[in-house]
Amino acid sequence: MEIEFEISGTGDLLAIYSALRVEGPVVLRSGRLYMRFECSDDSIARLRAMVNTWLRLLKIASDMVEIVNQ
Repeated sequence: MEIEFEISGTGDLLAIYSALRVEGPVVLRSGRLYMRFECSDDSIARLRAMVNTWLRLLKIASDMVEIVNQ
């Protein structure tokens, strides 16, 4: 199983990308962030846990960029 996200927005995607790229499956291309997740054992629970973790990290990075830019 696999899932891919495409994220765009008005925030500082370069700063978010820089914060997350060291840790995982994040690509910055044409002003958009792409995140792709796969789970080889076809466990929907494991895939969901991975996606939830990365979406939380993305939210934290976005919030931090917003705070720093104030």
